[in-house]
Amino acid sequence: MSKYGSENYSFEYRELQATTMSVDRNGYYALLAGRKYLSIVNLENNLTGQILVRIPYGGKYEISNTQWSQMSNTIFGVASSQRCDIFELTDGAELKRMYQLKAHTRVITDMDWSSISPNLLATSSFDTFLYVWDLRCPREPSSEKAQVSLSALDGASQVTWNKWKIDCLASCDGGHVKIWDIRKPTSPSEYIAAHASKINGLEWVAKDTIITAAQDCTAKFSRLAASNPGKIKAFWEGSRDTMCSNPEKRFRTSVTLELAELHQSDLYIPRPRHYRVCMEEVKSL
Repeated sequence: MSKYGSENYSFEYRELQATTMSVDRNGYYALLAGRKYLSIVNLENNLTGQILVRIPYGGKYEISNTQWSQMSNTIFGVASSQRCDIFELTDGAELKRMYQLKAHTRVITDMDWSSISPNLLATSSFDTFLYVWDLRCPREPSSEKAQVSLSALDGASQVTWNKWKIDCLASCDGGHVKIWDIRKPTSPSEYIAAHASKINGLEWVAKDTIITAAQDCTAKFSRLAASNPGKIKAFWEGSRDTMCSNPEKRFRTSVTLELAELHQSDLYIPRPRHYRVCMEEVKSL
């Protein structure tokens, strides 16, 4: 498999019983994770589909989420039930567990690595808390205390870092979005009533703008109050449930929103032409 070629390859790994897959930032490694095993497949020029490394995981619960670090192709997180394990792929092609993060009391729903600071990881859970972990802080291999605790009141289904502001992140529960400043963790800095039904996709598209996709068949831009005192406006409405504004997150619905690359001059003013909606039997947008 080569990222510069047009060939397609298909391999089966039934023995792994993997339930999640994630790819590192450079597209070199794919993590296949399941209750029994964690496995890494090298995607670069691997014509046989050979597994680079496989270790027994031995968890009681299914894997709910996996994600590679945004700034490293050797570190990733694995969420299973109430804990999040941080692993490193060593130069010797071995998987080493660095930390086990166990502050949540209910199942972890999502995680997101900061794209500005490679050591910051945010996790969300149905226990109504968002935790921010700083891996630079000295800690025991098993840690039960996060560096920042955010009380969301309702169980958050997703969390995502602002790609332009190191201290800002967003979470969602139901059809509502909360904006957080981790320097002021006592309460959200802003509430956004974005949708009338469950949000399936949440992503930052500029330093003051997010895009959401929900089961009410709408995808909406929302600008923060300081930048836009007006109402939220939908730029597209579909006839089926929208799926996710981040192509890496998978849901059982029909539509994917794909973000095209934004030019530097357009970072702060999102425009519909930069977005593409893929849906079956769409005649016009």
